Amino acid sequence: MKSVQCNMIKKKQNTILFLLLTIFSTQAFALKQGAVNTVTESAVFSKWNKTESVYELQDSLTNGAYEKSIVEFRTFLDKYKHNNYQYSFYKSYFPNVDEKFTNIINYSNLLYSAVLKKNYSAVDTLRFKLLSAVTSWQNIEIASEKTVNDSYYSITIFFIIVLFCIVCVIVFYAATLTKSKLKEKETSEFSAVIQSTLENEKKRISLELHDSVAQDLRYTSILAGRLEEKNIAAEIEQNQNKCIEEIRMICYALSPPDLDNADLDSAIKTLCSYFKRSTSIEIRLTIIEGTNLNFKKEQALNIYRIVQEALNNIAKHANAEEVTLLLRNSESNDSLCIFITDDGCGMDEDFIRNINRDFCKINSKDGKMHYGIRNIKERVRQLNGKVTFTSYPESGTEITVTIPFNKN
Repeated sequence: MKSVQCNMIKKKQNTILFLLLTIFSTQAFALKQGAVNTVTESAVFSKWNKTESVYELQDSLTNGAYEKSIVEFRTFLDKYKHNNYQYSFYKSYFPNVDEKFTNIINYSNLLYSAVLKKNYSAVDTLRFKLLSAVTSWQNIEIASEKTVNDSYYSITIFFIIVLFCIVCVIVFYAATLTKSKLKEKETSEFSAVIQSTLENEKKRISLELHDSVAQDLRYTSILAGRLEEKNIAAEIEQNQNKCIEEIRMICYALSPPDLDNADLDSAIKTLCSYFKRSTSIEIRLTIIEGTNLNFKKEQALNIYRIVQEALNNIAKHANAEEVTLLLRNSESNDSLCIFITDDGCGMDEDFIRNINRDFCKINSKDGKMHYGIRNIKERVRQLNGKVTFTSYPESGTEITVTIPFNKN
């Protein structure tokens, strides 16, 4: 199953990368083609051609049409120089730009004067010089257009490459995340199998203790009653009864019989009673009226183990005098909320920040693995719930667990 899922991930990666390469190649080719197709006629040259087309008209010199077209051309030149951002660009990249453009203006002024004076031989000469000046300017515009296109092409290619790299990184991390989730799922399933096996083994050991060791101790008490020394017999029987009670507590901790009937309420009450008796720590249990504790047997066992593990951690590490355990429905009535609070020594803020992360190594200050917290988080994960640890040094600790109810 794992190999099939990994193959599917690789196929998706290859498909995305192939599409990206295709898009990249197509865009690069299109841009290259666009860069080759530069302009063949500048704005100034185009305006001059319109002016010259008026000259070709009959009687344009005598009826004032050509004169008017030269005035329009001259006005166009003024606007072009002062309102066109490209003019500044030309000056930055090409020599003698002002001189060449000034020649166009001067020749157009001289041409206008020649037309007004009806000096037709001068008109022809100035038209030729003006055409030469406009053509020289056109070369500048065409060269600049090519420079702009080449720059645009290079910049665009650069950004396409950057975008391609970013997408590749995203695809890589998406694939890594997917693999990580698959691995997490497999680890969680494997952990669930291990926990199920451990629970069965605990149940077996509990039965063995109850049916063999506890019975043997009772029989020893009966034998002690036959002794002539009644004081010694009473002392033996008292010690045996104490051992039997401790075995009963161990058996209950290993496999709570209440949970065979999914009676989570009774199991937690008995757990709290044994906790107080074995640790001498005061514990206050509150189960709000109407709290939904109707979980399936396996879920109820996980919830019981979460509370049991939390209480064991408090007994071992917290140095607490009092513990409060509260169970109630969430405000939206879609989950069970469990609050376990102690007045102990608390925990370091960095440690709390670490264990509240989804994935982390849970080590204590001496570097040893903190299995209690790890087991709590794993069982909460199996129940699709959420656990949060809140603590400050010398200020106690609160564990908040939220377990969603079954929807079906």
